Amino acid sequence: MIDFETGSSENKEVCDALLNRLIRRGFKTIKDTRLLCVADGSKPLKSSVLEKFNNPLIERCVIHKERNIALHVIGAPSTLNMSLLSTNCIENSFKNVRRKIGRVSRWMPETDQAERWMAYALTEAEKGFRRIKGWMDIPLLIKALAA
Repeated sequence: MIDFETGSSENKEVCDALLNRLIRRGFKTIKDTRLLCVADGSKPLKSSVLEKFNNPLIERCVIHKERNIALHVIGAPSTLNMSLLSTNCIENSFKNVRRKIGRVSRWMPETDQAERWMAYALTEAEKGFRRIKGWMDIPLLIKALAA
């Protein structure tokens, strides 16, 4: 599930609004399983995730913070490391969005124009999405994250 929230900065209100909308759209964790959140280190995002989900496992992207993450500790399959140790899949989406709307210069705050452009750009970026490497081992990750 992909979504976005517009705001002047990545603050608590923006993060809460994004997670609330995702939850309204049906995003939920599997019963008795922790949510794995790989983030860039944003304190507001971490705070929102901690409020919205039961005992989530929040890890920093190794690109943003050079260190190993708990995927190694919890015994998750190493086949998922390439995809889940960094936020590259999200960064790639941002790069594709910038390609589509990078030259748009007149944003009208009184309209929903920014949301429309963002939705268009993400829809276009989504066309290039592929399965994550090691996707067949996701059930093993879920088992490792369970309670």
